[in-house]
Amino acid sequence: MPKRLSVWLLLAVVMLAGVAYGLAGGIAAFFTALLGLSAVAAMVFMRASERVSHERREDS
Repeated sequence: MPKRLSVWLLLAVVMLAGVAYGLAGGIAAFFTALLGLSAVAAMVFMRASERVSHERREDS
């Protein structure tokens, strides 16, 4: 195998590894953001249901 070809092959492998690493990081960041949003939504829902149950207790 010529030396120049092996250098290009190594460069291509490193670039592909970098792309895969970046995609994995992006996917992880997406799911982390999704988890954070669901936690915020759960907090808002719990607070709203707490308020509703409190109002129902006052009415009865």
